[in-house]
Amino acid sequence: METFRLFRLIALGALGLGAGLLLSRPFVVQDPSGPGQLDNPAAHAREPIRLIAANDRVTVADFGFKDEQGKTHRLSELVGQRPILIHFWATWCVPCLPELPELDGVAARDGQRLTLLPLSLDRDALTVARTFLDGKHLAALAVFAPETDAPLPQALPTSILVDKSGKVAWTTAGAHPWGGADLDAALKALD
Repeated sequence: METFRLFRLIALGALGLGAGLLLSRPFVVQDPSGPGQLDNPAAHAREPIRLIAANDRVTVADFGFKDEQGKTHRLSELVGQRPILIHFWATWCVPCLPELPELDGVAARDGQRLTLLPLSLDRDALTVARTFLDGKHLAALAVFAPETDAPLPQALPTSILVDKSGKVAWTTAGAHPWGGADLDAALKALD
């Protein structure tokens, strides 16, 4: 009986120590450069966009999504106009946050050559994500929410670059530095 009690105390102490260490780690990326600007750690470990060979590409799944006015659209409505960058993210996803200012820049700079489709996986996404982006002064980024038929990624952030014909040209799970020349080169190659 006494041995069991000692074992229980040791186990509870180990659990408490583990939880304390886990909770003492920072959960938020701090912004050293000012409001609305976050340093993208992915930029330090740059993995350039390498397009999938055209004959090896597969058709992207068609799915529904809602815009900020609550109107439902289909991905297939966007195919054929220009390349599409589908970007799954959430306000609670720490690796997603540093990408947002760069994606805002992409939306402002490349909006005529690229359809950017940032899909927020937040609960009540249209309201929560818009409020979050407005608080970070990221006005160029639109907010979209996937419908229930959307194929959800296994990791966040996840990005899928779709060519004009609706084929997946590149995909990545994890943060990507969107401010580099590789996106420009990929868009030129897809033109």
